[in-house]
Amino acid sequence: LAKGVPHQLPPFILTTEDVKKKSLVYMVDPIPVSQGGEEMSAIDKWVLQDLVIATIECFAKSIGECKKQVLMIPVNHAQFDRVVIETIYGQMLRVPAPSQLPLFYFRLLQSITTLQSSMKGHIEAVGNFYISRMGYIDVECGEVLA
Repeated sequence: LAKGVPHQLPPFILTTEDVKKKSLVYMVDPIPVSQGGEEMSAIDKWVLQDLVIATIECFAKSIGECKKQVLMIPVNHAQFDRVVIETIYGQMLRVPAPSQLPLFYFRLLQSITTLQSSMKGHIEAVGNFYISRMGYIDVECGEVLA
């Protein structure tokens, strides 16, 4: 390559069977549904996640106001706490870089528990989920969790 000689790369072919064979780890409901009732529908979960993300982006200047606004999202479902926590963790571990510093998300999680203590168990469960899969997580995400 240093001399400018063109090289031919072999074609890259990836089939669905190849993907199924790999042990890819994604965060899929680390907290069992049995802890909080029936599963939230996909569209309701998407709407809630979108509201949480928009709220965090809008109120990122003040953690105090951000936590109040996140908890005031008008969704009445048994899985509300779980989805909110998973969304905050998801934003914190966004690659290549989260929109806020990781410390912001940790402080947000910590301050949310001061207003709603029922979220402590969800924060621990999602944190333990990521820690148990540290070997599979992207290096940048691992640094954020460290």
